[in-house]
Amino acid sequence: LLFALERYQLAYETYQPLLTTIADPQTCGRAVLSLFRLQRLSEARKAAKTFAKRFDEDPVWPHRFQLEEGQYYLGQKNYEQALKQFRKLEKQEGAWSDDGAYYATVALWEQNLAAPSEESAARALEAQTRFIANYPDSPHAADIHLRLGHYYFALHQYLLAAGAFKAVVNSSAAPQGRQQAIWMLLESYKKVYEYDEAYRTAARLLREFPAHPKRQVTELEIGIILKET
Repeated sequence: LLFALERYQLAYETYQPLLTTIADPQTCGRAVLSLFRLQRLSEARKAAKTFAKRFDEDPVWPHRFQLEEGQYYLGQKNYEQALKQFRKLEKQEGAWSDDGAYYATVALWEQNLAAPSEESAARALEAQTRFIANYPDSPHAADIHLRLGHYYFALHQYLLAAGAFKAVVNSSAAPQGRQQAIWMLLESYKKVYEYDEAYRTAARLLREFPAHPKRQVTELEIGIILKET
């Protein structure tokens, strides 16, 4: 419960006396994660090695520890070290491969935002498109499409933006992401005067997202679209 509430110091203090007396990978694994999230990196890495020796056949936790270490470096804006961890995770293939690849795209994107250049922008963009090609069915794919949609929209490349936003709307992404994407899809179609598509998108927004915060605006947009066609 303490771990779920993100009270990691108390969680670790609770787990720590149990670590030498029980052989439960769930409890021991959460103790290691607590150290990572407390940013006690050296202790966390040492605990992860101890875990690996003790539960040498565990198929899940070592990958989670790698991901956590990469996220630690990402939080410290140590992008190259984060990339090293995430790419190592991706290369191991299996169920965690797309997680490693996804967080590598996040690291490259944030690195470019922190220090923009043509080279870093191209590197970040290539990582996003490569992820979509390699992991089209990943739960993270919608986040990549949404990121690309906003990127293309900001560059006034509205049809490319529409394609990205539409992929999110048609996905099984969380409602909040699909809700954001369908509004941006409508805005993208309006920018290039694709009124038929804009009308269909607006109607779909009202039908599938009745509590959408842009509902009233969308109803007005439908009236404007009908006048334009």
